[in-house]
Amino acid sequence: MTALSTLRFKIHGLLLTLLTKIIRPVPIALAHLSRTPKPTPDLIENVLININSTTDHKIKLRIYNPFSTTNYCRYTATETGHTVIDVAYRLAPEHSFPAALEDIAAVVSHVRSQPDRYDSIRISIGGFSAGGNLATSVAVNYFPPGTFKNFITFYPVLDTSIPAPTKIANMPAEASGRPKYGGMGSVPALAMRFFQACYVSSPKVELAEKGLSFRPVMRI
Repeated sequence: MTALSTLRFKIHGLLLTLLTKIIRPVPIALAHLSRTPKPTPDLIENVLININSTTDHKIKLRIYNPFSTTNYCRYTATETGHTVIDVAYRLAPEHSFPAALEDIAAVVSHVRSQPDRYDSIRISIGGFSAGGNLATSVAVNYFPPGTFKNFITFYPVLDTSIPAPTKIANMPAEASGRPKYGGMGSVPALAMRFFQACYVSSPKVELAEKGLSFRPVMRI
């Protein structure tokens, strides 16, 4: 039975990976066609990370120093006077839970290990959507209270116990179509289920193989 479950999991993972490789280029192409070009970072570093003394891989860091532009990372660096690091963590389903969390936690440890370069008592963490989920989980589960001076997330996914179809954007009754300030309102339930499947496609099988446990509900 275990062998059958493992086989189903692997087939499921291959199908998710194939579908992701087909879909992923679409938003990337649309982003390239947008009128607002993404600014070039001041510095790109490839940091060699060792996780659990078993896996060595490099994580790309895009570093933005205070400067004038409208890009979020650059804008934040300019307005706050802080250095902003955009982490190119490993993506699911090619690298499922907890790969992304491990990458971000490793980068935080990398930053904290360089007091001459970064002020360890003024480190902030944050992200958008799935990035907000990762930032929250890293802050809560990987580091002690007080590690981060600020915690900034935008529409993070925080509670997987709530069925995706019930997560409807809170919009005024008179509103119709898209929200006033842009965006799509709620993520379609089918898309949310797909994202969750990519992130942890088969918790019991996959995590048991890794010697890990999975707590599917995270409430903040």
